Amino acid sequence: MERLRRLILGVLALVIVGAAATAMVWLIATRPAPSASTEPPRIPEVLVVEAAPEVFDAPVVGHGTVRPKRQVKIIPQVSGMLTDMHASLAEGRVIEQGELLFEIDRRTYESQVVQVKADIKILEAQLRRHEQEEKSLTERLGTAGEQFKITESEYLDTKRLYDEENVGSPQEVDRYRLKKLQAEDVVLGLESQLHLIPILEEETQARLEARRAQLADAERNLENTRIYCPFDVRVESVTAQTSQVVIANLAIATLTDLAAFEIAAVLDPSDLQWTHRKAYARALGKDLGDPPTVTVTWTLNGHRHSWTGYVTRLERHDETTRTARMVVEIPDPLGDVRSEEVPDQPQLSLGMFCSAAIPAEPLDGALVIPRSAIHEDDLVYVFEPDPSSRDGRTGWLVTRRVPLLRSVGGRVLVEYAGRGEDQHLPPQHAQAECELRPGELAIISPLPRAVAGMKLRLRAGSTAEAIAAVASSDGVFARAGGLLFDSPNLELLDGWSEPVPRLSFSPVAAGTR
Repeated sequence: MERLRRLILGVLALVIVGAAATAMVWLIATRPAPSASTEPPRIPEVLVVEAAPEVFDAPVVGHGTVRPKRQVKIIPQVSGMLTDMHASLAEGRVIEQGELLFEIDRRTYESQVVQVKADIKILEAQLRRHEQEEKSLTERLGTAGEQFKITESEYLDTKRLYDEENVGSPQEVDRYRLKKLQAEDVVLGLESQLHLIPILEEETQARLEARRAQLADAERNLENTRIYCPFDVRVESVTAQTSQVVIANLAIATLTDLAAFEIAAVLDPSDLQWTHRKAYARALGKDLGDPPTVTVTWTLNGHRHSWTGYVTRLERHDETTRTARMVVEIPDPLGDVRSEEVPDQPQLSLGMFCSAAIPAEPLDGALVIPRSAIHEDDLVYVFEPDPSSRDGRTGWLVTRRVPLLRSVGGRVLVEYAGRGEDQHLPPQHAQAECELRPGELAIISPLPRAVAGMKLRLRAGSTAEAIAAVASSDGVFARAGGLLFDSPNLELLDGWSEPVPRLSFSPVAAGTR
């Protein structure tokens, strides 16, 4: 039995191995033949844009919230009950200069003025009385002096007769001596009173000046019972009502001056070097003449509203956020808003978040390329045409290193005339070499696994396709040739059903992989 079992297992193993060998032979015999391809390797097609010199003066754009240039709190200088208020004194209302805002009960302050005036009249009368007393005492002193001289003469005669001729008596001499002393006492008393008159006048005059000062305070308090609008204002808040008692030195309203508003536009500090020289000098407190105008824009429901302002100062550098705040003043903020899109447009108001386009110094001979043309290590891929190409569309890839001087949306400034002599540039930017030359074709289409020297081909396409594919700045998109690119100002070109951008650089050809 054991021998039979081994025989059967051996036969089965031979059958299995034979079947596997037969299947392998069949698969090898029936494999498909490789297709013979005669097509050459495909050359990547690219989209390029010419680096054409231009005058680059894109403004430096900052953002900030509208705030008042001057805002005042109405603080009563006197206490009392409010008897009257302006009919339009409510938040958001506009009130003209000189109009009565508040009136406090005047009766208490009027009575104080009357009382002080009465005291002043009494003191003025006392001064006149002192003057009259001085005249009277002067006359009495003269009379007393004459009487003293007479009594002194009688005393001396009586004393001489008694001493020399023994005429009279000692009692008579003493009587004339007493009369002389009495007359002398009268003179001394009048002289003392007369010497006191200037002191009394000075005392009364001091009291009079004090009461006059009190009268000025009383009249000022009476005047302060009426609070007038200091200038054309917008009411921000009111915390008092008629019949309410207000306390001195406690604010009851907040008013905003309508002469001008401000925006502290937040900028990248590195962008300050590009601002117009007059604007930058004015920000630093220098005056180089009329400042350039700044366009302040507020957008609502897709509609743009703009006002004109000018730079007044550089408020601060914030080291925490690495930002700079340049203050833009907007005169006459309630004037007409420049907008052709909306007939009934809102006025500029506090709290609006606006953009401020500060003019930049124009740069001649500037090379500005799309951001999509710049790759790692600040390299730009350039299409260099092959002179031997029949149609001029074949070439190869070369690289150019460029300095990134300024980025504006989807465009990057890499070169301009006089860059090496510009004292406002940091040394690393002023001395960096720009290998990209005017007229070279920068590649802006995606190019994976790019290698210097690789063969490239410009794709034949319409000018509309080339324009539509150029990348730009504002985050709006246009589609061309199956690719999606962002673009700034959109309009429809002839024969196109989708919006495409209009750009300042010169497109040469469009292409996709």
